[in-house]
Amino acid sequence: MKSLAALVVLAGAVTLTSCDKKAAATAEGDGAGEAATPAFAIPEGAKHVTAADLKTLTDEVIVFDKKTLYLGDDALKNNATVREIYITEGFEFISPGSLCNCTNLEKLVVAPGASCKVYNDNAVQNCTKLKSVTGDVLTVGLETFKGCSALEEATFGNGLYWVRDGAFKGCTNLRKLLLSATLSKMEGEAFDTCDKLEEVGIPTSYMKQLLGKFAGSQNMKKLFLLGMEVKPFPAEAQSLPCENIDVYVADCMVEQFKADASYARFKSIKPMSESGYYNADCFFN
Repeated sequence: MKSLAALVVLAGAVTLTSCDKKAAATAEGDGAGEAATPAFAIPEGAKHVTAADLKTLTDEVIVFDKKTLYLGDDALKNNATVREIYITEGFEFISPGSLCNCTNLEKLVVAPGASCKVYNDNAVQNCTKLKSVTGDVLTVGLETFKGCSALEEATFGNGLYWVRDGAFKGCTNLRKLLLSATLSKMEGEAFDTCDKLEEVGIPTSYMKQLLGKFAGSQNMKKLFLLGMEVKPFPAEAQSLPCENIDVYVADCMVEQFKADASYARFKSIKPMSESGYYNADCFFN
């Protein structure tokens, strides 16, 4: 069987994690035991990857694995071959426009134990086949995922603290949005047009701001409220189908939420440790 994709290893050997084993296995060759040969490697000590470095790239799967590495401005802009990108050690940042208009990109993963400090402004705009963005990141910049109309899942690990205006504007098919309990800055139009959500994890401090915007999500089934305080369910979100929604809260807060009359309409109030995503204290597993 012909390999789906070649594996590009940038600046060093990959230490595989659960997220990238499948990608690496897919890229192992034609099934005859031959491993894929990297198309190129960034010189040892290089701190960033530029558009010139990637000019002739034709591979479908890329694994970045070097600490302090960052993707330069417009580095993969308008690329039509890359389908999956895995970051297996800490990036500093993904620069403005670096993944803009990658027309076949479907998956962007920051593996467990790694991190990406910043998705910069406009970094991943108009990737119209992108379906999944997962992994630790500190900041999501202005209009980062604007126009990613096929995006269905956005999951950010522990440490996310800032989401800027228009970050998910035009992500009209977003179904799963899992933010972090550490979120402390949320700009007003970050999630405009996201009205098909089914699973949502948000800090209780942003309930009023966000759930009002998500009120059109009539297929919502799970709501994860991150925090150690009970806040009344906002009037702006009363049009949500509360009777169909399971609400997950910190394990130690279950009884307090059940006692709050504003949550009486919900299908159930459950401990966060049963969520499958977060632990008893509302941090990602």
